[in-house]
Amino acid sequence: MLLKFLYQNEIELTVPLALDLFAVADKYLQAELMSVCEKYLSRNITLENLLTLIDVVEKFGAETLKSSILKFIRNNFQALEENQTYYLLPCTYIWKVASQLRDKLRLQNKP
Repeated sequence: MLLKFLYQNEIELTVPLALDLFAVADKYLQAELMSVCEKYLSRNITLENLLTLIDVVEKFGAETLKSSILKFIRNNFQALEENQTYYLLPCTYIWKVASQLRDKLRLQNKP
């Protein structure tokens, strides 16, 4: 798959493949492929893969993916709590979401 992308600049991704290729692209300094994988993963966050994707962010510093994860957490907070995933989230993500919500409320309440 890596060679196909390098020579044809096209690839059909799945979440497992994007995770694998992201790591390979990082190892071989393939920034364009990393970007493609990161954008794909950002569009395909689910309750089931959220913790895995957080691990990717922590390992590789994928800021676009991190922003998408924070948005996903904000938009799906109740579902995260219902399926117990909320309790497994790193505290830094919960604090960041809480901070963003606090700032949003402050802006809404300004005269």
